[in-house]
Amino acid sequence: MNFDTEGIRKLIYYGWKRGLDTSDINKEINKTLGNGVVSLRTCANWVLKFRESFYDVKDDKRTGRPSLELDQKIDVILQENRHATTRFIAEHLRVSHTAVRKNLLQMDKRYLRNIWVPNELTESAKAKRVEICSQLLEMYEKNNFLPRLVTVDEVWIYWENIGTHTHRSWVGAGDDPVTEVRQTLTTKKHLATVFWDSKGIILIDVHLLQSPPR
Repeated sequence: MNFDTEGIRKLIYYGWKRGLDTSDINKEINKTLGNGVVSLRTCANWVLKFRESFYDVKDDKRTGRPSLELDQKIDVILQENRHATTRFIAEHLRVSHTAVRKNLLQMDKRYLRNIWVPNELTESAKAKRVEICSQLLEMYEKNNFLPRLVTVDEVWIYWENIGTHTHRSWVGAGDDPVTEVRQTLTTKKHLATVFWDSKGIILIDVHLLQSPPR
C-alpha cells in the first residue's frame, strides 16, 4: 500500500493523538513504510500545526501567488503591530479568520506572551555592563576568586500582580522575544535580600513593607 502526502500527514496526526514525541512518530512511520518516507522536520511542522488546532492535511489547490500576497500583507501589519490578533488582521485585510491563522502557521509564526523585564537599559548602561563583565572575566583568569565571592541582591515580592493581562505578540523562527517593562504594582510587598556564593544560596532575609521606601 502506498501512502501519499495526505496519508503521511494523517499518520503523523495519529501518532500525535497517541501522545508520541515527534522523533518517535518519525521513527515509527519510517520503520513501517521505509526509511526516508518522511523527514523529522516535516513531522515537527505538522505536530506544531496540530497543537495550534490546524487539522487540514490537504494541500492547498490554489496557486501560490495569492497565498504569497497574503503573507506579505500580514507581515506588513505585524511589522507595525506585533500584538495584532488574528481577528484584527482578518478584519483589516477583509479575509477569513481561518485564512489568516493558516498563513501565520505557514509563516512559522507563534503567538507568545511577552517577556517581563524590570526596565529598559540604555546603550550606555549596556556598555557599562559589558565593561564590568570583561573586568570580572579578566580577574577570574588571573585568580579564581569565585569560591571566595559572596553576592547580595534585593528583590520585591508582590502580594498582588495587577498586571496579569500580559500582551502576546507574533514571533517567528529566529526572532527575538518581545519584552515589556513591568509597571509599578501594589504597595503590599515583601523585600527579600538574598546572599549566595558559588555553591548556592547562603541566606534569604525577608521584610514586610506596606509601602516602598522614599
